[in-house]
Amino acid sequence: MTAILGVLLALVVLTAPFVGLADLIMSWRSAEKRPARIAKYSFGATALAFVALVAVASGDSTGPTPTAEDAVEEATTLEEFAAMIEETRGAYQGTDNPVKMAAAVARRDALLAELLPDGEFSAWSGEVYGITRADNGDLGLVLDMGDDIWLDARADSSAVDGSVTQIPVDGPMAAVVAELEEGDEVEAWGRIVREMSVTESGAMDEPEYLTVFYWVAPAGAAAPSAEALTEARAAVAARLAEAAALSAEKEAACREDVRCWSERFGAKASAACGEKIEAAAVYDFRWTDGFLTSRWESISWADKDAGVVHYFGDEIEMQNAFGNWIRQQYACTYDTIKDEAGEVVVAAGRLK
Repeated sequence: MTAILGVLLALVVLTAPFVGLADLIMSWRSAEKRPARIAKYSFGATALAFVALVAVASGDSTGPTPTAEDAVEEATTLEEFAAMIEETRGAYQGTDNPVKMAAAVARRDALLAELLPDGEFSAWSGEVYGITRADNGDLGLVLDMGDDIWLDARADSSAVDGSVTQIPVDGPMAAVVAELEEGDEVEAWGRIVREMSVTESGAMDEPEYLTVFYWVAPAGAAAPSAEALTEARAAVAARLAEAAALSAEKEAACREDVRCWSERFGAKASAACGEKIEAAAVYDFRWTDGFLTSRWESISWADKDAGVVHYFGDEIEMQNAFGNWIRQQYACTYDTIKDEAGEVVVAAGRLK
């Protein structure tokens, strides 16, 4: 209907100048007024032409449903994302200087925030690397995006955010994932949550991003509609909000329990306090803790409100002037908020 109206308007535009000319001939005016008269009709013709073009360009209002690709404008492409990863990876791998390596990590974080301010991506092409199934039936999906980049929606307890990123078994996308096989090429829409590598070098060399997928479709299949994508995004937002609330609740409970809070920072306390304990040795020293044992035998609050913890242990021996190894007990005050060790006391003997 709109197109028909556009054609009619165009016809009006074409005839308007002749109507205006006939009017001029029939009502002859002075030469001074002719330019104004012609200008009036020229303006009217131009305006009608503009309206006609808009009407034709708009097409039928009952056209096809917009897709996700129509809804996302100027989205960051996978190529742009991969180029950023490669640039910062090269800077990291190209030096042994810890300052330059840290700068490369910081640059990647900054560029990621710039490219994907809300973490969202659209129609990225990848290959199915693996599909997992959780105890509750929810699905996990790992995509190989090329260039040693991975998008990972965990469906097991090894990921803290697994319950958020896994694909609900009763959701619309579960049926699609259930039909996929390893090696299948797909297009994905979703949101990157965080980089999940255990080590910094792993994060820079082969980044693996914990991802919540809005939609995944086999390569060549139709893209999801804008409506479907909006519904998926809303469902994910609700899950993330619920998880954040639960996390905040657990965090508050842990903050009140010295055992829970100290265990969370045990590794950092071992590193920071360990250096100061070792510095107390006049001669040589050796730690007696093993891979499965802790350096800390007991803990207590030094300042609960400030998050400062006392760590106590006796898993070190120090050599005396005669070369004998003597067991030592130690206490270290560690600030969990500032991430720094405070006072350290070392004395011969075991903890009572």
